[in-house]
Amino acid sequence: MRCARPNGPERQSSEANAVCRVKHRSWSLIVEHVGDAIERLVDKLATDLDQIESNLATGRHKGERAKLTQARQAAAKLHRQLSGLRALFHRLERDGTEHVKPGLQLSAGALAQRLDALDHDIVETRHRAQLLQEEIAAATAEETNRNLHVLAVVTALFLPRRLSPACSA
Repeated sequence: MRCARPNGPERQSSEANAVCRVKHRSWSLIVEHVGDAIERLVDKLATDLDQIESNLATGRHKGERAKLTQARQAAAKLHRQLSGLRALFHRLERDGTEHVKPGLQLSAGALAQRLDALDHDIVETRHRAQLLQEEIAAATAEETNRNLHVLAVVTALFLPRRLSPACSA
């Protein structure tokens, strides 16, 4: 059964405003929930990177490369997913101004700014993970060089004198 509604321009205007408010709230709510979820994921990635950095500082970086790779992949995936959403709201903000109610225009701009801030955090996290990966690679190379030096010294000590380059002359 349908509810009785007043006829005329007032009814159309109030119904259009109500629909616009519902759409506005729905979009805002959806994007806020997505933004909150992404923010939680970025916070978890940052916590993981803090742990990896602590282990690297104490010399316990064994096994951290796999965790770091997972963190970098997760950050790259989030960045790709967020890029599409950011592009949508920037396009809506830029191109959709004549077809969109003023309240939605402001909302699209605010949501685009929130998504930009989240993307900035993700890019920062990716960069930090890359720097940590370089530090782990440097620490691993340093450890390998130390081991090779010890191996060279031990080999020189146990090399028979006849094969030693210093005694062959």
